[in-house]
Amino acid sequence: MRSGDGFDGMSSTHVSRSVMALERRVQAQLFHRTRRTVSLTDTGRILLERRERMRDT
Repeated sequence: MRSGDGFDGMSSTHVSRSVMALERRVQAQLFHRTRRTVSLTDTGRILLERRERMRDT
């Protein structure tokens, strides 16, 4: 995702705030953030895999 791009019709600001709220809720950092890249942490990857399994059942 480029800076300023939204996701699924949401502004990048809304996405960022939603991610930060989720991280506070699960009390864990879900993404590694640098100036140029964003990638999942191990915790983020586990949470995503669990969510995908729940969706598929």
